[in-house]
Amino acid sequence: MRIEIASQPLGVSYDPQTGQFVIAEYFEPQVCLGKLRQDGDDIVMDMKFVKGAEGTTRLFPDFFKKDFNRMQVAYFDGAGNLCVLRNSDRKIFVISPPETEGGRWRFLNEEISFPDDVEEGTMVHSLLLRGDNVHTVESNVKCDAWTINEYAFADDNTLERASKEDIGAFRYGIARQEGSDRLWTITDFRATERKGIYHDGELVIPGLCGNGIAFDPDGNAIVTQYGHSIEKPGALVFVPAHMFS
Repeated sequence: MRIEIASQPLGVSYDPQTGQFVIAEYFEPQVCLGKLRQDGDDIVMDMKFVKGAEGTTRLFPDFFKKDFNRMQVAYFDGAGNLCVLRNSDRKIFVISPPETEGGRWRFLNEEISFPDDVEEGTMVHSLLLRGDNVHTVESNVKCDAWTINEYAFADDNTLERASKEDIGAFRYGIARQEGSDRLWTITDFRATERKGIYHDGELVIPGLCGNGIAFDPDGNAIVTQYGHSIEKPGALVFVPAHMFS
């Protein structure tokens, strides 16, 4: 099931504490919080949006390199805080939820930094938080060298690299299913390798392109499609669990 939406989504994650998909919407920038439910024979997603926070300009504390901010990644940490990363930056900013119904989100003046032992301009495209580890998909500024990286927390605000593996260009999205340690990724429309959803290095669902993927506890997935690069609307794709077995 594919639904075109009035934004261009990039990263997506799943928060087990709230049962919500957390979708980074690029241009606004904002975060969509979506919860799936059954409505008769249909699957629908109830949505609400985080568009700003106290102490920020549209969720970020400043403008990156004096340019407009664009949302790349959004996820909830284990403490219930919303963590956001903007396009081309290597810092994650932490925002706390409202303390009361109808209250405002608040910027905590906290940053989580990736190591700077990389080529200048190295970009984080996708991120998966799993326990105390962080997995990312990254590329150089030319987008002709892509890697999957694993990080551990050196302290509360600093990540250190544990591993690095080369992957095909324009392989976005990074996810895990409940109870499994194997990684899922998805190719973008611009990928030169066979397009589709990959389980580690194996193509499992051919033909489906996207820029983010996340699983709910039942094994269903939401795929985000950033259509701007091919002059199409952005979209969300629901992929039922049985397609991954």
